[in-house]
Parts: sequence; structure tokens; C-alpha cells
Amino acid sequence: MKRGASGYDCTYCGMNATDMDHVIPRSYSMLEGEDTRSKEDCVPACRECNNLLSNLMVITIAERAGYLVSRLVDRHKKLLDSPDWSEEEFEELEGRLRKHVKSLQTKKKVIKARIAYAQSVSLLTDLTIAGVWDSQSNSVKKSSKMS
Repeated sequence: MKRGASGYDCTYCGMNATDMDHVIPRSYSMLEGEDTRSKEDCVPACRECNNLLSNLMVITIAERAGYLVSRLVDRHKKLLDSPDWSEEEFEELEGRLRKHVKSLQTKKKVIKARIAYAQSVSLLTDLTIAGVWDSQSNSVKKSSKMS
């Protein structure tokens, strides 16, 4: 299996997956030198979620998602604490400053959506690795039929 998970969504935050997250970290589950990236051991994840989880020994997907909620909030605290801007306030800005503030507001919305997604995953206490792959496969099939 490839290192990346192109074409899938991050199990934890819903963004495009780029990596595979070992639900039971490799440092706990395998002999040195072996490399297992199978659908029995891993779920698709974005780079940030995979890095934040690192080798955390939390073996349910729901608990991993719950942990990520707090890590994402901590990591993006400054952005999340920034004020929201109204359209009238945007109209008063010009040029690069306007683009910059708009960009930050868009990033803030994305982070909030990722956190909300992770919170919803943390409530799915019966979600398994196989269940993740089943739902991902169904989503991929639906999107390819729509194309």
C-alpha cells in the first residue's frame, strides 16, 4: 500500500487525506524494520492530524478524534480567538490587507469545520478501522458515479 491516501478523506477532520495513520502506532505494534500500511492497521489521515497523533497510544478512532479536538484547538488558538469581520468592515479595507484578513477568516472557518468534524467522530464509539474503509469506499463510489 502506498504511503499516501490520495482520493480519501481524513478520518479525523474530513480534509483530503495525504497520509495513513496507524491506529495502533507502529512503535507499539511491529517489529523493528517491518513496515505495515494495510487497511487492517491504518486509516486515511491528513498530514496535520497524523503528525499531531504521532505515536499516541490511544487505540480507538473515537478517542483519537477526541484527542485531536483539543490539539487542533490548542494549535490554532490564536486564529480561533481572532475577531470575526462583518462585510461592512471588509469594505473599509483595501488591497493586500483586505486579502490577508479574508484569507485568515477563511482559514478560521476551515479550522472550525475540522474541529466540528473531529468532535462528531469522537462520538462514534463503535467506529472501527474496517468501518472507516467501508464508508470511504462508499463515498468514493458515489463521487465517481456523479462524475
